[in-house]
Amino acid sequence: MINLKQKTTLKATFSNYLMAACLLASPPSFAQPTPLTPLPRDQLQTMAAVFGMINSDLVKDTDPAALIIAGVRGIVREADPDSGAYLDPKEFDVFKNGSTEPEVTSGLQLEKRDGRIVLQPMLGGSALVAGVLWGDVLYAVDGKRVANMEPHQVAALLAGPQGSSFSVTVFRESTLTVLTLPVERRPTVSIKPSVTAVAPGVALLKVPRYRNDTLQDTAAALKEAWQQDPFRRGLILDLRRSPGGLLSGAIGLASLFLPEDAVVASTHGRLPASNAKYKAAPAFYTGRNEPDPFAGLSAELRAVPLAVLIDASTMSGAEIVAAALKDHRRATLLGQKTWGSGSIQTVRPLSPTDALKITTAYWFSPNGARLHGAGVMPDVILANPGSDSAVQDAVAALSASRQAP
Repeated sequence: MINLKQKTTLKATFSNYLMAACLLASPPSFAQPTPLTPLPRDQLQTMAAVFGMINSDLVKDTDPAALIIAGVRGIVREADPDSGAYLDPKEFDVFKNGSTEPEVTSGLQLEKRDGRIVLQPMLGGSALVAGVLWGDVLYAVDGKRVANMEPHQVAALLAGPQGSSFSVTVFRESTLTVLTLPVERRPTVSIKPSVTAVAPGVALLKVPRYRNDTLQDTAAALKEAWQQDPFRRGLILDLRRSPGGLLSGAIGLASLFLPEDAVVASTHGRLPASNAKYKAAPAFYTGRNEPDPFAGLSAELRAVPLAVLIDASTMSGAEIVAAALKDHRRATLLGQKTWGSGSIQTVRPLSPTDALKITTAYWFSPNGARLHGAGVMPDVILANPGSDSAVQDAVAALSASRQAP
């Protein structure tokens, strides 16, 4: 997933877009030498023959260097079709340093799935106001087709000066229609976590996105709601249409309701550095010398019965939270299977001017289930998880859990 507001050294696609999350704190460095796999000689000879024939026999002139770069992009696309990318000098410079022009986004996240760019409009963004819906498949930006483009290349088309506009042509599978929608570029309004009463003794916690201050805001909202009307009968965690965000926010939110040191998630890849476990402990979701944002919340609040609402637009970090609470039997999950975005991309410089972005690890639930491509299944399937009745279904599930022996 590509988040148009983030340019990081390491992203988790959980992309938007993690994605994502799991960030390198240090600047990009050159990849360490690793044992090389012997190159397939016959295929290299075929490539060389094709390259030679095109340069000598093709009726129109060609740029040999551009052909080689096209071949590199093709290799990456074949090996890592939804997340890999070759970053040329211009793209790598923007990745490292940002654009030299003042730009804003429209609150759109991009996820490449099965070779298509899928749009995920964020709450508080102008794209959602313009009518873009989660799951719309992007065909074109300002009439320019995006076929065979990578998410970061599409992101460059979407970003621009505040107050300007662009159009997106999308295919909406739910209605089998093609729409062209004008979108104004303006800053996305940050929506904080909120707690509302939905039944006697039951509250609903909505966490739209995991940002730097999400855990502090969540703790403040829960504490205020508890003081006003303790929700001892249960809490509903609403993860519908949640794109995730920072890894620390996901680990922290799950940790709020789990025993200390319980495994929240793990990553696994071919490289030793890609294998790690994340636990329910402040060291995994707070910065060095930072206090635990949940220290002021009572043990009673953190132990209330829990239900979680999920849907097909629950992604990346939100999927980590849902999977952890499910695997530890801490909550009943209701809704639909989540999106299944749980991969980590690493950007490795090839030279001082270009780089390779590839998937180096996947996220796994505490019980060892891979999240990427599989998603998280609910305990209770709801036909329409986005409706108001879904909240009442969650209230009923909480009531049933209290009555269970």
